[in-house]
Amino acid sequence: MYALVDPAGAILAVSLVGGGPLVGCGSVVLAGDEANPVILSLVLEPGTLPAGRAVAMPKTAWTTYESDRYLYRLDLPTTWKQKVQSDYDKYVGPDMRDFSVWGIPDVGTLGAFLKDQRARYLELYKLKPSSVTDMTVADQPAKLLTYKAPSTHFKYRTDSGALIVPSMYLVVFVHDGNGYGVQWFSPQADAKAGLKVLKQFLATFRFSY
Repeated sequence: MYALVDPAGAILAVSLVGGGPLVGCGSVVLAGDEANPVILSLVLEPGTLPAGRAVAMPKTAWTTYESDRYLYRLDLPTTWKQKVQSDYDKYVGPDMRDFSVWGIPDVGTLGAFLKDQRARYLELYKLKPSSVTDMTVADQPAKLLTYKAPSTHFKYRTDSGALIVPSMYLVVFVHDGNGYGVQWFSPQADAKAGLKVLKQFLATFRFSY
């Protein structure tokens, strides 16, 4: 970050370019008239910005995705893209990460829905969760299921065509009797970082009914 500062200490301009802060410490020279350009010169030397004059760095842009059929909203970085499938909403991001969201009406209790989803995953992937922990999504009690997929059992092809042995998480919760599932895939080496990102995304999840 570079900051241009006049001798009185007022920030004149900021250019967000990589590097440690350089602060203008020299004199300001103004010359010319209407017929000639005014020249502004500053001497930049290593230093620090005055207290209380920190300049905010730009943040990654986020956008809100909305599902009309499952009635929820979710905020994600713009580097993630929504790809609506026939029976679930899919979100594809960088680093071979993606996740899906689906809803099932009239599932009853969270306990009943959890039992049903565990049985479904056992049938589909021949996998049992290595752990089941409590969490909250949109102020609703939820269960986080962690699946460890041995390479001999399960591989996953990403949208980019890469074949990976994934870390897989399943989050289930119930709202007004309707069950929701969120399934996350990322490479096994990315398991801890991926879970952190998933929880960050789920913190923005809210119902639209």
